[in-house]
Amino acid sequence: MNVGNIAIGAGLAGWGIALFALSRWYVRDDARLLRAAKSRWWLDRRQRKIRSGEVSQEEWFTNWIRGQRAMVKWVATPFLALWLIICVGTIVHGFANR
Repeated sequence: MNVGNIAIGAGLAGWGIALFALSRWYVRDDARLLRAAKSRWWLDRRQRKIRSGEVSQEEWFTNWIRGQRAMVKWVATPFLALWLIICVGTIVHGFANR
């Protein structure tokens, strides 16, 4: 039994679970995401579609919020699932190692 591998795997798994919970908490609230979109507006308003008037500010906010939710769902969740699988493997390796 290698206690170092078990501790590393458990610690990294804890970080992964905390990061997953934080990301899900962040995208759950519309008001929170709207505040984040408004704080980013100064940077993104320089895009061509926004400057030419093809996309209004409200439409951009809606699209940005939808993109954040999709990123958590389709990028962060699979990455963190793989992260947890590797952490569990590290823990199992620590128990199996002599």
